[in-house]
Amino acid sequence: MTKWLFFITFLTVGTVFYHYPSLFTGLKDRIPVWLGMVDNGTLYRWQDHDGQWHVSDQAPQGKPYDKVRVRYDTREVKVSQSSH
Repeated sequence: MTKWLFFITFLTVGTVFYHYPSLFTGLKDRIPVWLGMVDNGTLYRWQDHDGQWHVSDQAPQGKPYDKVRVRYDTREVKVSQSSH
């Protein structure tokens, strides 16, 4: 019974995809948003005058900062030193 249910579901989704491909346009880009994930990108890290670290998606103005590249698909984080 489970095999047939899986087969019919797969066949139905495939048929809809074949006849209405516009329904799935950009689906890959929306899935991380549905799951609450952030897109891959660059974060910026800097230390204030009290030694407190801050991280943001926007570079600070007038302060030295490090770029942090984040890849959520591989859970990889790379920090590169870059001054203001």
